[in-house]
Amino acid sequence: MNLANGAPLLIVAAALSACLHSHQTISNLPAPVGELIHTEAGSGTLWIEYAGKRYTGEYEWQPSRWIQGERQRRSGRVARTTLVAPGGDTLFCDIQWGQGIRPAGYCLESSGKSFDLQFD
Repeated sequence: MNLANGAPLLIVAAALSACLHSHQTISNLPAPVGELIHTEAGSGTLWIEYAGKRYTGEYEWQPSRWIQGERQRRSGRVARTTLVAPGGDTLFCDIQWGQGIRPAGYCLESSGKSFDLQFD
């Protein structure tokens, strides 16, 4: 096999695998199960299983900045989206993450009840 001919394909495959990130929910308590999937291009999907229903949705993440300590500025990402379950029930979710910081946030039911999320 001539590596020069296969090199572009290997480069594309490596680039695509480096751009997709997936995080599963974690918790020490019984909690919703879900997955946050995002790309470096600014989009992603989120699904949460909560109260016997599976909520799904897509989002566009936005860059964010915050101050940690007196002088250290951290850059990160924030995703806000409404997830929909079969039957039309909704959850509004707000999740933030950054370089070296696991995704975490909360979801809010239409009734006003909220719950926290933490991803690996």
